[in-house]
Amino acid sequence: MPPCEAHQQTIGLLACDRLTLNLVAKAESKGLVMALVLAGVGISFLPDGLVEDEAGLCTLPVSGPRMFRRIGLCYPAHQTLNPALRALIPELAGQGAS
Repeated sequence: MPPCEAHQQTIGLLACDRLTLNLVAKAESKGLVMALVLAGVGISFLPDGLVEDEAGLCTLPVSGPRMFRRIGLCYPAHQTLNPALRALIPELAGQGAS
């Protein structure tokens, strides 16, 4: 299966801000990615249309170049944010010190 073009673009956009991914799981569909996020496995960038009705997720719009569609950072609503995620949120929201 060829690499996902949106995944490759996301890696490139993060690299522009000197950020890297810590890949903890791979999934073959966006629905499975969302299930992994809901289970607390990690966080992800997912299309708004996929997550807009999912009460178990917190979403944060990401400022920056538009890709194929509008995406946002998704993380489980029921978990306490770890320090790395608390630091990442303002950066991705365009409120960081970059």
